[in-house]
Amino acid sequence: MSGLPAWTRRLVGPVVLIVLILALDPTEVLARLSSIHLGWAGLAVLIGIAQTFLSAWRWRYTAGRLGLDLPFVSALAEYYLAVFLNQVLPGGVLGDATRAWRHASRSGFGSSDAGSAMRAVLLERASGQLVMVFVALASTCVILWRMNSSMLLPVGAVGVLSALAAVMTARRLTSARPAAAPSSLVPRILRDARLALWDGSAIVVQVATSTLIVGTYVLTYLIAARAVGVEVPFVELAPLVAPVLLAMLIPLSVAGWGLREGAAAAVWVAVGMSAAEGVAISMAYGAIVLIGTLPGAWLFVASGYEPSARGSARRRVLRK
Repeated sequence: MSGLPAWTRRLVGPVVLIVLILALDPTEVLARLSSIHLGWAGLAVLIGIAQTFLSAWRWRYTAGRLGLDLPFVSALAEYYLAVFLNQVLPGGVLGDATRAWRHASRSGFGSSDAGSAMRAVLLERASGQLVMVFVALASTCVILWRMNSSMLLPVGAVGVLSALAAVMTARRLTSARPAAAPSSLVPRILRDARLALWDGSAIVVQVATSTLIVGTYVLTYLIAARAVGVEVPFVELAPLVAPVLLAMLIPLSVAGWGLREGAAAAVWVAVGMSAAEGVAISMAYGAIVLIGTLPGAWLFVASGYEPSARGSARRRVLRK
């Protein structure tokens, strides 16, 4: 499936979504979407704005740990452009790839700064995805506990062992301190991972920032539930969100459409709730996120758009 052409992957999401709606109760799904509460939807969009600001700051911080001076205004503009492209292009990562390429191009391809610029994007995204995976594992344990499932113990054990393995691997891989400018790629990646994610206060800043950002994803989804009239208490809905959003990482659709709704239907049924309700919430969430990325569309089409590159990749001395 991963070898599917891009145009084929664009069809996966709509096909899955249409099949889901027809297989469930189209009347309930469409009724909830047609009566969406604009106040709640607007609040969710505002939360998405805060999320983008936090994400841009995390990228700036990560780049700074690698010795790159990335102005916040430039980081914010490029991040908006990236999240918009992620919403309209298949795979969900092409916007980030574009962001990395644009930052590297301003650093001068062939220079050490260009490589650091590209790795800064990779490490910034990895910081967030790792936290999302562990939140999803914890959420799955809560769901299994609510279901009185016998799978709770093995899944919980997998989560704990995964966390221990991640910490031990990170310590092992980053304990050796290579030369300031290692010549081969792997030592460079390990050096940058140590600087950006592990050394000193970096691990605290990265975990705290990424946890806040993941929290905005979850809160946006919960607010989307209110927007379509779902009154289930947040404490009951919250554990269902991260496993649903994790399905968006599968690169077989555009912005996770279809896959996200399929995961929502499965999770909602598993906990004894309406699958149509879960699909409606997920569709509202997708629309809210798309609306929140529209500043990136403006940046994409605006004549003469060129974020200020002044200082965007100047090397500065790191204080250690």
